[in-house]
Amino acid sequence: MTYLRPQPQGFSEPARRPDYWTQLALVSAGASPVTAWRHAANMSQRELAQEAGIEVETLLQLESRALEATPEQIRAIAWVLGLREGDLRE
Repeated sequence: MTYLRPQPQGFSEPARRPDYWTQLALVSAGASPVTAWRHAANMSQRELAQEAGIEVETLLQLESRALEATPEQIRAIAWVLGLREGDLRE
């Protein structure tokens, strides 16, 4: 589940507080954890990519499972969504 942890250097406050039940439904339907949590936070791909400091194309590849996220990308996405890094792992 979510919790707040010390803010990594260079990151602003988490943008959203995602809805657990929305995330659970999307993962159960086959969505990647990144996609499910992004939808649960009611964020667009562009918003999440911009706030996490990654390219939209990279986020698209992460969500479609065509690319494995680096630890830095996982950390940034988790921070923006207000999650633990483990919440974004398959």
